[in-house]
Parts: sequence; C-alpha cells; structure tokens
Amino acid sequence: MSLLSSRALATELDTCEETIRRLWRRGSIPAYRVGRHLKFDLGEVRSALRDQDETTASTGAVEPNFDALDAA
Repeated sequence: MSLLSSRALATELDTCEETIRRLWRRGSIPAYRVGRHLKFDLGEVRSALRDQDETTASTGAVEPNFDALDAA
C-alpha cells in the first residue's frame, strides 16, 4: 500500500487540496493519520468516490463528477 499526501492525491484526482480535505472531513474518503499528517491510499479513495457516485446517482442528488477516476 502506497500512501499519498493530500497534495499528491489532489494532483492524481485533478482537484485542489482543499477539496481533498473537505471530502475527508465529511467522511467521504478514508485517510490515515501519520503523526500530524493525513495520508491517503489512492485505491481506497477511488473506491470510496465510486461508491459515493453510485449512491448519489440512485438518489438523484447532484455531486461533482470525478472523471479523473477513470483516467488512471
């Protein structure tokens, strides 16, 4: 398992660090605390976002489109 910083994850998902932090704070993506830092497993994050996207689609709620998930 390779853990990424919020900056590296934001780059992978083509978004900003604040979006990553916001998703983590609301419990949408998992993270690990390493000291004072948050680290993210890219596979776990992609899976969580896919699950969230499928749930959102079934409820009709409007959420961001994470096209970057399919690009990798």
